[in-house]
Amino acid sequence: MGRHSEEVFDLGTGSAQQARRSQRLRRVAFAAFAALVLLTGKHEVLLDGVAWARYQLTPLPSDPLLRAHALLQRHPLIDGHIDLPILARAAFRNQIDLEKPTRGQIDIPRLRAGGVGGFFWSVYVPCPDDAGYPRDNDGNFTTPTWRTRDTLEQIDVAKLIIAKHSDTFEYTPTAKSWKKAMKKGKIGGMLGVEGLGMASLLWTAAPLLMLIFGFQILDLSHTDPSTASDALTHSLSPPIFSHSNARGVHNAVRNVPDSILRRIGATSKKGHCGGGSLRSVDVSLDGEGGKGWGSDSGEATKPVPSGDSIIMLNFSPGFVSEWDDGSEGGVRADVAHVADHADYIGRLAGREHVGVGSDFDGIANVPEGLEDASKYPALIAELIARGWTDSEIAGLTGGNILRIIEKVEAVAYKLRHEPPVTDIFDGRTDMQRREW
Repeated sequence: MGRHSEEVFDLGTGSAQQARRSQRLRRVAFAAFAALVLLTGKHEVLLDGVAWARYQLTPLPSDPLLRAHALLQRHPLIDGHIDLPILARAAFRNQIDLEKPTRGQIDIPRLRAGGVGGFFWSVYVPCPDDAGYPRDNDGNFTTPTWRTRDTLEQIDVAKLIIAKHSDTFEYTPTAKSWKKAMKKGKIGGMLGVEGLGMASLLWTAAPLLMLIFGFQILDLSHTDPSTASDALTHSLSPPIFSHSNARGVHNAVRNVPDSILRRIGATSKKGHCGGGSLRSVDVSLDGEGGKGWGSDSGEATKPVPSGDSIIMLNFSPGFVSEWDDGSEGGVRADVAHVADHADYIGRLAGREHVGVGSDFDGIANVPEGLEDASKYPALIAELIARGWTDSEIAGLTGGNILRIIEKVEAVAYKLRHEPPVTDIFDGRTDMQRREW
C-alpha cells in the first residue's frame, strides 16, 4: 500500500469507537457537501467531489510502474510537442487513420495505453533556408516561399484529424476547456506553429475569435540562449521550452544552459535547490562547470518578470545522451538518461518547472524504453523510483503546463485593450514611408 493511502486507511491506531466516529464525520461532511451542491445546482462540482473522494479512498500501488499507471489515470499526461501533422503530410498525404497502428510513434491505441490527456500539435514545416529557398537582405526572410501556405495547410490537417476522431480528440483553446476534456476522457490539444524562421508560437485561439480572445505562448526551444534570455527579460507572460533538455547533462546546442535554468529556478517559491537566493548562485558547481553560456554575465541573477516558465523533456536521443552526427563520446539513450535530465532540471529550476515534450513523430530514433506514446508510464515509474512525490508527478504530467497556460491567459486578458505594435520591419521594401 502506498504512503499516501496509509495515511487515509490507518485506523488501527485508535479505538473502534474513534474509527466509527471518524466514519460518521466523513458521511456527515459528504452529505452536507452533496446537499450544498444540489441546492446551488453545481452538479459538475458534485462529480468532481465524488472523483476526489474516490481517489482519496483508493490506495495507490507501491510498485513504481503500477503506481505510474494509477497516477496517469488521475493526472493524464500532456505532451508539449508532437509532430503528428507533418508525419500525416509527408507519409500519408494527410490521409491517416489513427485508430490503426501507424508507422510513427503516435496513434490512438498507444496514446490511450500511455495515459495521455493531450498534446500540442506541432504544425511544423521546414524553415525557408532549410527547404532550399535563398535568403536576401542578409537573412531577413523577405524572399517569398510556400512556407506560410504549408503552415496553414498543417493547421487545417490537425483540426481535420481532431474532427475525424472527435470521440477521442478535442480542440481545447484554453486551460479550462482542456481540463474539462480530460475529465470526459478525451485527449485535448492546442496547436504549435514551428519552422517559419521564428521562435515557435503555440496558437491557442479559436479561429474566428483569435483577435478578440486569442493568446499565444512563446516557445523558446529552437532559440539561441541570448534570444531565450531576452524573451525571459521582456515577456510579461511565461515563455516555455516545449521540447528541450539540460546542457549540464548533455551539451547539445538546443538544450538549456545552466544559467537559464538557475534563472528560472529563482521564480520558484523554494528558490534555487530548495532554498537558495539570487546572491548565492554559483554555476561553477553545476554540470557545465561555470563555463556554459551566461555564466560570466550574471544571467542566473536576472529577474523573470512573468514569474514562471517550464522546460519539457525532449526524447530525441541527440538531446538526451547521443550525438546526431554519430561522433564518439555519446551514450545510447534510454529511460534513465531522460530521467537524469528531469532530475537535473528539477534540481536547478525546481520540479514545478519540468514537463514532457517528447518530439514524437518528429524524430527517427528514440531512447530505449521510450519507443512510442504507450511508454510514458516507464518514465513516470523511473521518476517515482527516484523519489518524485505524487504531487510532483502530477505537475510533470500536466499540472505544470496547465498552470503556465492559465497565467498566459491572465496576461492576455489584462492586456486585451492594449493596441498592437505596428512598426514596419526594416527589411521590407514594399512598405516605404511616403510624403503626401
